[in-house]
Amino acid sequence: MSLQTSKFHGQQVINSFNLFVDTEQPNIHGNGQSKGDDFTINFGSHGIQAGDGEIIKLSLMNFNMYNNFYNIDVNSGRFNLRGKMDVGGTPTDFYEVANIAYGNYKGLKEIATAFRVAIVSKLNAIYDDLNSTSGNIFSVSSIAPKPTEDMGQGGDRMMDIRFQQASIKLTEFKIQLLASEGESYVILGGNRQDVSSSTSFNSLDISEFNNTFTIKSFYPLQRIPDPYIYLRSSQAQNGLETSVLSKSNSNNSDLLSSNILGKVFRDVEFITYNSSTGDEYFMNLNQKKISQLRLFLTDSKGRKLGRALRNGSLGTASGTGDSQNTLGNLAFTATIRIDIVKVKDPNVLETKPLMPPLPASKAQRGIITSLNVN
Repeated sequence: MSLQTSKFHGQQVINSFNLFVDTEQPNIHGNGQSKGDDFTINFGSHGIQAGDGEIIKLSLMNFNMYNNFYNIDVNSGRFNLRGKMDVGGTPTDFYEVANIAYGNYKGLKEIATAFRVAIVSKLNAIYDDLNSTSGNIFSVSSIAPKPTEDMGQGGDRMMDIRFQQASIKLTEFKIQLLASEGESYVILGGNRQDVSSSTSFNSLDISEFNNTFTIKSFYPLQRIPDPYIYLRSSQAQNGLETSVLSKSNSNNSDLLSSNILGKVFRDVEFITYNSSTGDEYFMNLNQKKISQLRLFLTDSKGRKLGRALRNGSLGTASGTGDSQNTLGNLAFTATIRIDIVKVKDPNVLETKPLMPPLPASKAQRGIITSLNVN
């Protein structure tokens, strides 16, 4: 259904009912292939059918789940270290991936501290690997990291962290926050690197004096990179979304066909949505019949929650287990209203019905043309 044909006049709800969804224990109470965050409903004998001049409309009325995945995860805590390190008097190139420890951080200072620890730990590992030795060449500075204030307090929320090297080992050093790897630039207040092949790009303000490196952010720090989760459906509909919401799609178009049924704000412990009008989030489906409905959760870039794009098949968004969306607590409940809506009166061909054929006995009789009267 094109955008031009999606504007209906005089809509009338013919039939309406609620679909209550609970994705807990999906491998037991489901089709066996469902997950707590990717659930498929087979309607069977309860299939939904729209008639001529009617459409099927899905509306999100209620959504609830535990907020049991981390603010800093594989997508928001990843950064790259690039530079040159002295190895036996020879500057040697290095390019390594590092991660802030995954978890929820109460304050901005905790994030800056964890970032500094991750840098020092990775640099020591690089040095040990290049020199085939073991030693703590790099260490955190005694100067306390900034920002010291938390969200909502006064201050500029700008980062200022420092680390030291025992002797001149780093001859060149850059931190790169790649857009293709996540949203660490949002958390760390840095410049996003869009061209991953660039070797000269520096996402943060880095300076060195007397073997002490100072790293500053360009912009205020954030605790949460993405305030919403997205409930999506496999059903074809006439909605649109900006292309950044489907990062897996390499199309550079401004708009794409959308599979988003609704987006829900992340609170501290729960992720909850309750419709106030019933019309905030809905889908007008292109097909006339629903026999199967797939509902799944993603972040704002179309990735499975807490998982990198390349690791979308993993079953865990947070924690140390590997079955959070089947045996663990990664599941949701929702109420979806299904309406059969009449949008137009169908045009049907009206003709007079054909006369039924004559019985065989009458059809075989001749036609009387005259009467002979004596």
